[in-house]
Amino acid sequence: MKHLKHINEEYKSKELKKGIKHEKEHDKTYENIKKYYEKNKDFPGKMLIFKWIAEDHLDDFKDYYTRHKKMEKGAKSGGKD
Repeated sequence: MKHLKHINEEYKSKELKKGIKHEKEHDKTYENIKKYYEKNKDFPGKMLIFKWIAEDHLDDFKDYYTRHKKMEKGAKSGGKD
């Protein structure tokens, strides 16, 4: 991935590459932050950014947080649920 050239070798793990690819889903949030800054010459508050991220997830799956909680619970128990 060309955009990873500036990142130290130790951070170029397969999982990080997968994560960066996956987190591109937050492009809308990035654009919201950029527009907010251009308009206000300041950054939005954390809660507004968190809201935008939550909306990104809910755009993918309307029950994203229900699914996420189940996934985390399964991961913690080693998938034995």
